Amino acid sequence: MNQIHWNRYINFIYSRRYRIIPKGIYIENHHIIPKSLNGEDKGNIIKLTAREHFIAHLILWKCLGGKMSRAFWYMIHIKNKEKLTSRQYEVLRKNAGKYQSNLISGKNHPMYGRHHSEETKKKIGDRYYPTKEEHYSYQKPFSEEHKKKLRENRPDINGDKNPFYRHTHSKEVKQKLSKNRKGKTWEEVFGEDKAKQAKEKISKATSKRMKGNKLYLQITDEGKKSFTKKMKGRIRIYKKDEQKSIYKEELEIYEKEGWIKGKITKQCSYCDRKIDAANMSRHINCNHKEKVA
Repeated sequence: MNQIHWNRYINFIYSRRYRIIPKGIYIENHHIIPKSLNGEDKGNIIKLTAREHFIAHLILWKCLGGKMSRAFWYMIHIKNKEKLTSRQYEVLRKNAGKYQSNLISGKNHPMYGRHHSEETKKKIGDRYYPTKEEHYSYQKPFSEEHKKKLRENRPDINGDKNPFYRHTHSKEVKQKLSKNRKGKTWEEVFGEDKAKQAKEKISKATSKRMKGNKLYLQITDEGKKSFTKKMKGRIRIYKKDEQKSIYKEELEIYEKEGWIKGKITKQCSYCDRKIDAANMSRHINCNHKEKVA
């Protein structure tokens, strides 16, 4: 093994493992550890462009020789034995892929107008991961070292580099998200770790926002704890313009009297957000103070 070329190969693969490939770019699957060297499919595949795939096999050939020489030979030669450069190979692969796609698209596709039965879908699913416990990443958290590498190599997606920059979810998507999360706890939606982090962030942001509030400063830590304990297990209900908090066990009694579970929300006159009626003045003071002035 040529150690210099092996280091080049590792750096080449690692630099492309965590990047985001734009839609419409032709890509190929590449086995990081070649199958001829007992490389597996799970966790061993990276997506590369055709030119990058060519370069990866070029470095492997220089590094390992042997079987890699044969693999690279097949890659750079066609039937008439004419050699191709990496750019020529990329163009060829793109054209061939487009032709093959058109050849089996629409009515030419063998599954056109047909659907897999539920039994077939189950067989396909069971073939790869019969149970979640058999998934290769089940209960295998990333090490701190790996997390650090992910953070360091993560592409910059802030501001206008974010693929969702200046985009907003449609009303249908918002309704679906709301429906899926309604009635669920933070732990059920995000998992225990992420829910804990989110709650800590909200707690810090709230305490920072309320720092200048004289009434908030007068409340002792014991008072805060007793208030939290008092409100635990309670829910909000409303009827017309009236609202209050009750215990969950009392909900059925109030529903018979025409009360509805939830809180009164009003649309802010300065933005499209719907805000809790009790918090409307605070929302305007915090977010639209300049407009009011």
